[in-house]
Amino acid sequence: MRCHLAEQENLGVAGELPFETVAEYAKSEHVKLYLCMCTKCAQLYVGCSVSIPVAGFADDRWGFWVPVKPHEADALQREPQAGLELINSRKHLTLHPDGQLYWTSMPELVLNMAFL
Repeated sequence: MRCHLAEQENLGVAGELPFETVAEYAKSEHVKLYLCMCTKCAQLYVGCSVSIPVAGFADDRWGFWVPVKPHEADALQREPQAGLELINSRKHLTLHPDGQLYWTSMPELVLNMAFL
């Protein structure tokens, strides 16, 4: 099934995203990797939240979501770090700290700093 979010190239400023967390794969002080599902169409996504400390300012908060198939989600239970690789190798949603939400196929340099 194709998610309604995939139909939109530039989603503009993010509002409430229609994701429900299904499972948590890994969590550290600044990174959370999890499986979520679109509440409108049930498409599975691997989600990653990254908080980057910025001295003297509020943390930069990034969000990434990549659509996955059920068998890929199952494999991530055993190898959660592979979720970061999926985000960096496929078209995915990015939530920039300024609130912009967009699709991109570019690798995310922020994830190179993410340690689970």
